[in-house]
Amino acid sequence: MTSRTFAGEASVSQLQGRVLVMDDEEIVRQVLEEALDGLGLRVDTVADSVRALEAARVAIAANDRYQLAILDLTIPGGLGGVETLRRLRAVDPSLRAIASSGYSSDPVMSNPTGFGFQATLAKPYSVTDIGRTVATALGGPGPVIDPART
Repeated sequence: MTSRTFAGEASVSQLQGRVLVMDDEEIVRQVLEEALDGLGLRVDTVADSVRALEAARVAIAANDRYQLAILDLTIPGGLGGVETLRRLRAVDPSLRAIASSGYSSDPVMSNPTGFGFQATLAKPYSVTDIGRTVATALGGPGPVIDPART
């Protein structure tokens, strides 16, 4: 298992798979894309649920499904993560998901499984937070953290 070290972060083992990120903020999408790519994952990012559903359909048609979706719970003027996940699961029932939010009081953040998510990712987050959460959501043993870097 290969590991990478990011500036100011612990070393995180390489993960595998394809991830769909939905967030209305471009900078958040960019940060997640860079971090997930650095962890060995293939990443597609979208700004809203319409694009998320289209990306999922295209991925299924190409026989290259997403293993995981990271969904922002609040999308101004659009469907948030809970409803988007419901619609994504209608297309791909095996899709695993992480709820992402800057609102710690959102009930999904305290009870993700009650809303169909495997884990939560509270904003702001670090590469280490992302790696641990993604590994948990994918059902893996969790990334190896280099104690010399913590």
